[in-house]
Amino acid sequence: MKVLNKISIDLDAVRFYNMTLEQMDEEFKKMSEYGIEAINMEYNIFLDEYLEMFMNNILQCIKYNNMQVILRSRPIDGYYTEYIDDEQYQKSIVKHKQFLYNLYKVLEENGIKQGVKVIFSGSKCEDNETQKYIDKHVWFFKELASSVLNMGIEILIEVQGAKPTRGRVVGDTWSDFEYMADEIPNINWGICWSTANSRLNFVEYDDQLIPSKKILDKVKLANIRNNVSQNFDISIYKNEVQEQEIKALVISEYTGMFNLEYIYVQLEYNDIPYYEVFDGIYYLKCVLNYFEKKNKDGGLLIIEDIEKMNRQSIRTIIDKEIKVRIPEKELEFSEIEIATHSLKVWDKEYLLFEDNKEFQIEIYYKDEDMLKLNIKFMMIRDETERQGYVFKIIDKVPDVVKKIYKLVYLVD
Repeated sequence: MKVLNKISIDLDAVRFYNMTLEQMDEEFKKMSEYGIEAINMEYNIFLDEYLEMFMNNILQCIKYNNMQVILRSRPIDGYYTEYIDDEQYQKSIVKHKQFLYNLYKVLEENGIKQGVKVIFSGSKCEDNETQKYIDKHVWFFKELASSVLNMGIEILIEVQGAKPTRGRVVGDTWSDFEYMADEIPNINWGICWSTANSRLNFVEYDDQLIPSKKILDKVKLANIRNNVSQNFDISIYKNEVQEQEIKALVISEYTGMFNLEYIYVQLEYNDIPYYEVFDGIYYLKCVLNYFEKKNKDGGLLIIEDIEKMNRQSIRTIIDKEIKVRIPEKELEFSEIEIATHSLKVWDKEYLLFEDNKEFQIEIYYKDEDMLKLNIKFMMIRDETERQGYVFKIIDKVPDVVKKIYKLVYLVD
């Protein structure tokens, strides 16, 4: 039977830095309660002697809460991939092997042995030498993966976003991964699929939306980020998630981690409360639950037309068992379309709502407790023999948001 997917999250090192071990552990317990099973962090934490106590506290919290470790590489001697001559590559591989061996000993001493992933990024390629750089990557990853096989460490390369002004980078087209998948036989080598990067390549540079089965079979970590229309990483707190890519992973029976990427400083800059990080976790679990159910029924379909993607959302359901009451208007509706951030009702009568008027509604579903929501009227849509009234859900209270997600996805 297929194992349920696991969720990991980027570590906000700055936020944790001044915490005591007890304070850290409380935060890790919260993450564990939300279903977080791994922590993704920069591996320079393991290189700076001034961070040794901080590192040990983090590792103790990971151990206490039965989590796994994912590391984003910032190589010891600069970016290893910038070297093209054999001598420099050889020096770099020796340093990386030594670091990973030291890392293994530190993790072992802290009772963390299996499931460690280390992510590398590809290099910028010089003009007309792309294949030469790709071959260097193949050699590097074969060497590195072989050296850590018995340590339970996986070596990954991340999917990159294409930027013409920067030039070609190894990993910014699916063809690079097709080649590497053929050339690298190591079972502990794989791909970190950053869905926002590949979506950018699809939208802006006409690359495939979904890679081949050969590539999907090599995906060992899926990075889920906010919609590529944003210029910062605040992940999916606003439901901005690459749905089609997640569908492809579910259909391919991917059993690895889904990692939520954030740049935490952007939460502060954009006045986003920290609890919405956890809402994003809960939302992603709801999405995966929904897709798993649809896939078992054979109803999970991938949409590759951008306009259809924008029109068709998994986040919308119509259920005759859901009832909506608007006490202020003494109205009740039994034809409802509900999404995580909006609500639509239909009525044969023409109803008058003041634009942007905020009021409260009551939602009833089966034997669930009545759910009160604060909403705001947005628009009316004339349809055949009836009108559709669209409202925005404006509640941001964590417990209310959870209940909305549960209602929309009918999570068991």
